[in-house]
Amino acid sequence: MNLIELAPPRVSGHDVSFAWTVTPESAVYERSHFELRFPDSLDLAAVPEAIWWRVALLILHPHWPLLRPCRVVLPVELPAGEIELWLRLTDAAVATLEAHAGGGDCERSIAIACSGPPAPLTPVAGPDGGIVTCFSGGRDSTAQAAMLTELGETPTLLTVTSPVSWSNEHDTPRRRVVRAEMARRRSLEVVEVASDVRSTWSNGFAGERYAISINEVTDTFVYLAVAIAVAAARGASLVTMASEAEVQENVKRGGMVIQSRHFM
Repeated sequence: MNLIELAPPRVSGHDVSFAWTVTPESAVYERSHFELRFPDSLDLAAVPEAIWWRVALLILHPHWPLLRPCRVVLPVELPAGEIELWLRLTDAAVATLEAHAGGGDCERSIAIACSGPPAPLTPVAGPDGGIVTCFSGGRDSTAQAAMLTELGETPTLLTVTSPVSWSNEHDTPRRRVVRAEMARRRSLEVVEVASDVRSTWSNGFAGERYAISINEVTDTFVYLAVAIAVAAARGASLVTMASEAEVQENVKRGGMVIQSRHFM
């Protein structure tokens, strides 16, 4: 049984740091902490502490199926029913991983324990709402941003830059050109959040058992989590993310929806 203990997120200026421990130590992680660095244009004081807890949970929960059996300990109290939400997300991840590996070990073996002050979610959208859309600069996010503008919206484009040694996708000049061109052609604001989060895990850890890399099960949630934080800072009422529809051939197995390998 692995024990995973999350520390409270810490906000310092425009940087937010997250940390946790795993006992006993696991090869899943190169280190157990990361930072998100937001631009000066965002007022992080407008983001409730409860949102930062959900950012941590969104980014870290895809790893729990790889650490099972495990017990996750939070020093805050989540609202009734939310614990089951996170457990069902991990149930779906376990079912998907096992299906792609030809396995059948799908019994729930992840537990979440909460103890501390309540961390309720409250509405943060401003009177004018607004949209934050995840924007990697790829074809799907570019098409979605263009469609939103055609519908009369002026979305804020959120991109996460987290370079790693095993991939150059966040370092390519083309990525920067696409962001600049979208801002120029559609007069849209591009908010870039820098992070070292993708270098926290050992990307090949799950390769032998599940033939999948950890970024494949995590990157989507990193974008979504950061977009939610940006939306809270801006008082936006909607966050959108484009899906790679061509790989969405999901099926049901034993009553569970089996997702694509990219967890989109």
